[in-house]
Amino acid sequence: MYGTIENLKDSFGSKKDLLLQDITDEQLIMMLEDQSSYIDSFLQVRYDLPLPGTNAMINRLCIILSKAECYRLFASNDIPEAVKEQEKQALKDLVKIQKGEILIMKEDTLDDDITSKEVYFGDWL
Repeated sequence: MYGTIENLKDSFGSKKDLLLQDITDEQLIMMLEDQSSYIDSFLQVRYDLPLPGTNAMINRLCIILSKAECYRLFASNDIPEAVKEQEKQALKDLVKIQKGEILIMKEDTLDDDITSKEVYFGDWL
């Protein structure tokens, strides 16, 4: 699962108590798990899952998507414009990750096998 329940709660800022008053931690965990699976569907095209360690970018994307989903499910789909824009950008970022335009992990390339060679510039320096 990407992200944490604490990060998700904190992402609501001053609206946290109002919006989350009737939502259980179990519901939030299920939401994070659902969004994590959704993210994995993008990642599995390019990366072996599960990802090793934690990834701040993926965690952030999960929080953004989960936050938007909370508004959809528990606030009568009354999503603030800023949250809609964040969600839209998060989805664009996932597509870029899937295409390899954004790398979330170092990929093995031929450049890793190249050893540096000493370069001689002459004595005019």
